[in-house]
Amino acid sequence: CVRENQSWLGPSLTLRVTISIQDEASQNDLILRFFCGQQKTLAVASIERYLMQLQPTLNASENPVNISKRFFSKPTTSRIAGFITLLFMTSGTGAAVHAQTSFWSNQNGGLYESPANWVGGVPDDNNNAMFSLLGEYTVEFSTNPTVNQLTVTAASQPTFTVAGTEMDDRLFTVNTDALLNSSLILDSVAGGGNMIMTVGGKLEVNTELMVLNGAQITSNTLDANDENILLRGVGADGSPSMISTGSLHIENSIRVENGAMLTSDDVFHTSSVVVDGPGSTWSINGTSVWGGDMNLSNDISIIFIDDNAHVSNGTTFIANASGNQTLVALDFIASAQNASSSWTSSGDVFLGGDQSNSRGQGTIDMGRNSRLEIAGMLKIWDDSEVLMGGNSTLVADSVDNSAGGVFQFSSGSLQVNQFVGDLETQNGILDPGGPEAGSTSILGTFTHGEDSTLAIDIGGTMQGGTYDVVSGGLALLQGELNVALINGFVPGPTDEFTVLLSSNIVGELANAPSGQRLQTAGGSGSFIVNYGIGSPFDASRIVLSDFEAGGFVLGDINGDGSVDLLDVTPFVDAVTAGTNNPAADINQDGAVDLLDVAPFVALLIG
Repeated sequence: CVRENQSWLGPSLTLRVTISIQDEASQNDLILRFFCGQQKTLAVASIERYLMQLQPTLNASENPVNISKRFFSKPTTSRIAGFITLLFMTSGTGAAVHAQTSFWSNQNGGLYESPANWVGGVPDDNNNAMFSLLGEYTVEFSTNPTVNQLTVTAASQPTFTVAGTEMDDRLFTVNTDALLNSSLILDSVAGGGNMIMTVGGKLEVNTELMVLNGAQITSNTLDANDENILLRGVGADGSPSMISTGSLHIENSIRVENGAMLTSDDVFHTSSVVVDGPGSTWSINGTSVWGGDMNLSNDISIIFIDDNAHVSNGTTFIANASGNQTLVALDFIASAQNASSSWTSSGDVFLGGDQSNSRGQGTIDMGRNSRLEIAGMLKIWDDSEVLMGGNSTLVADSVDNSAGGVFQFSSGSLQVNQFVGDLETQNGILDPGGPEAGSTSILGTFTHGEDSTLAIDIGGTMQGGTYDVVSGGLALLQGELNVALINGFVPGPTDEFTVLLSSNIVGELANAPSGQRLQTAGGSGSFIVNYGIGSPFDASRIVLSDFEAGGFVLGDINGDGSVDLLDVTPFVDAVTAGTNNPAADINQDGAVDLLDVAPFVALLIG
């Protein structure tokens, strides 16, 4: 046979055949109309024999070797339709035997293992299982059956679940492929065992797949073509609802929520993914292409990592197609103020293209307490942007913003070894080594905005090894400097720490003019801060010297040893900016805010 005047389709072919009782014919006469144009009238008893003898018109070496048929009985004057599956195979020296197909027949659902619920018998590993009845029904599993292939046809909406209140998990094994042309739900019994399905070949989802309450699916590959996939919740034993697959191709939406888990190898994604809720995870053991269909112009893709969810993957390409727009948002819609979703990449992240070419428009938007960790490089192409907000944290080996993209550092914390391009900290914290010592090299201009903080940790005398350092070109200073002693280290009075190296310094630190003393966080001591004209050191460097151990004086915001009117302006600045200057935390509650105003006034007039 041929399809649309094309050549023979390959080693196996499923052919739809219309069987009709003609009003003018006898009850036992049927007309078979094949897609290849053949037609013959014969008695019902002769059908199988005829099909076994039928030769395809284009190749005499290809023979029908197995037949499975289903008839729907109706009165003589009615018209009935069914399916006869013809499986063809190139003969060679001998023809292989293909699987028969068993059809689910109980519209009310029932026990999978009951022969009364099947036409063609309960399928085994040599049979294909077909669910083609219209409407919703539940199929219960009391054993762990195996079939050759699974098909759910259009408008059939079965639910697979564990029988009754059984406590044991049930495993439904599909040796080859599973084709879902209609809705399928996998659901576990409340308080009982989990429903598990494993697919040895490809799981193809053309409509809707729901995996609920601890149910699980594993497959070799998964194609989510036209409709939606939902993973939700955990089972009675705490097991997450889960899909685990090899390569994953997503053309429509997928949701992973309420503690569910999605694991996959390489991912190609062109639509929307939502990973939402505490414990919800998407683990990708390979390369991710998020929004990269070269054949779709002006395509829009979305990845939401929300409300304490987590995503991990390897190298990632975002909006790697012309006209594509892809948004990756962390805690973008979370209602909980303490939401702390995270995304960890063990490779590079290319935003708006690939290693060498700009293509689409990618956006990474970070909010609340979200965290993005990139082991390699974050490359931002010209039409793309990174937006840091809330108390978010971005950790990367390097950030390359030399192509003209946008790096909007309006708040949050940045920990990066190298930043290529100009870096402006508008209202954020540049923290070179995070909680430990480290270094940040800026290949461009460093603009330290008026509401931003440069966080320096000192745990020894090795620059970049045991204490933080920032190096770069022109440094435009307005914001604050925060110095913390770590790992129990106490500097000596002659120790000197160069914490910023630049080609030139313009401006001054808001809380540490050159030559003044700055208290360390926690009040364990203070340094004199030196830079610019009049510095005894290189004017283009910030050097901390002359350490003095000892606590700070509450209310002595400018660190001159007394609480007086000279402290009013820096106190107002501290409260407005929410800095952590311990001398401004008058009520000692760990925060510098409006609750410190009254006690500060009392210190001034007292």
